Amino acid sequence: MAVIVTLSGQQVDVPDADIFLVAGPYPDDVGPHTYVYGQGLGALITSEAPQLLVGRLQTRADFAVLMRPNGTPVWIHAPDVTAVRTPLWTEAPYSGQRIVNAVAAVGRFHQAVQETVSIAIEILNSHNGRL
Repeated sequence: MAVIVTLSGQQVDVPDADIFLVAGPYPDDVGPHTYVYGQGLGALITSEAPQLLVGRLQTRADFAVLMRPNGTPVWIHAPDVTAVRTPLWTEAPYSGQRIVNAVAAVGRFHQAVQETVSIAIEILNSHNGRL
């Protein structure tokens, strides 16, 4: 069970197995932010560094690190990824973004990444993915 302290100071107990994606701050965030996504969760926002949060999870070995289009890392629970595909034209990068080469589907969430489809699959499978 992970205890996540939100930016507002609320403590939320989340089973480790329910967390499927952890991402660091967006470029326009003021101060440290980490976004935690999972089953039955919206985004829980905390100021704990993403790598420290993932490091506390019993499922940490199953998290693969990929790069978001803005050049920041995202930790994805590889066994929860159901597909990796090429991006749609609507998922093309916008101003200030780098290249989007693949999109990983995890739960209802789609995460664009810089890695190619084949490299993303290789990285995810090395962390117990099933692609």
